[in-house]
Amino acid sequence: MNPVISIIVPVYKAEGTLQRCIESVLNQTCSSFELILVDDGSPDDSGKLCDHYSEADERIRVFHQENKGVSEARNAGLTQASGEYVCFLDCDDELYPDMLEKYLKLIRQYDADALLGSLEVVSDNGKTISGFKNENSYGKEIWEDICLDSQPFGYAGGKMFKANIAREIRFNKNMISQEDLDYNLEVYNRCGSIITTPAAGYIYHQSNSQREPQILDYVKNQLKLYDYAEANHQVSDKAKKAVLKRIATLVYTALYNTKLKAEYDHLADTINSLQGLKKHVGRFKSLNVKHAVFMEQIIKRNYIFSYVYLRVRKKIAESLRTLKR
Repeated sequence: MNPVISIIVPVYKAEGTLQRCIESVLNQTCSSFELILVDDGSPDDSGKLCDHYSEADERIRVFHQENKGVSEARNAGLTQASGEYVCFLDCDDELYPDMLEKYLKLIRQYDADALLGSLEVVSDNGKTISGFKNENSYGKEIWEDICLDSQPFGYAGGKMFKANIAREIRFNKNMISQEDLDYNLEVYNRCGSIITTPAAGYIYHQSNSQREPQILDYVKNQLKLYDYAEANHQVSDKAKKAVLKRIATLVYTALYNTKLKAEYDHLADTINSLQGLKKHVGRFKSLNVKHAVFMEQIIKRNYIFSYVYLRVRKKIAESLRTLKR
């Protein structure tokens, strides 16, 4: 009989955390699962540790591949998944003992296509809960909340998806960062019903080596979010403005921090070439988004004006800091 839940774990250079991760799955109060460990060409002993566990527990399946990155490892796991539901777990994180049982009960109670839970974030500063404030059942109106704040919707961890939807989609191997949100947006766009819960079931161990979001990947995701929300779902101007504000703020900050004109032009040109950005040029101004004029100049490739504009603002900021000393 097939397991109810497939848990997919990409494994790479994880010999220091993998045991904790695997044990958190084996200690679940719900036992109807398969744990799919995808050894992504790890150069340490992670692969051997995976094999050791699979020999001791038939619910653990191990697949070894040459190093292709986290997205391809997850995709390999999706190909092998045979459960009714799919969860993702990173090899340096862990699960609450009752996460599978609690989330399975809730997703079945609502007959939902996806359940989105909260995370316990562990860092050098202690522990915090990040995610959702309330338990809500959504249809297509969920896009309003995703637009207003996309962060809790972007994590791969702490979520449970119906496998027939999850297996239709693949993680984008060409993204350097933000591949979780990219994948999740595709899932949400196929869901008829989604549950959010403040109950944390996933422990996310935050480290200083965590990847920084890449500006191009971030903007691509926000553009995809805007397009899905506008084309398929009713969202308010407030929600649309929130998405465009995130794009404008990130673009403005990234270009503000460039040092050389050649570096500025290259980054501005790369941003300008992003598919879908140009069609929103009028929306920044009509929705009164901060930095709307600046974004208009970038999209119209008026780099000289925008460069001088930023340099003047930087000089003013430096002068103000000097006066405050």
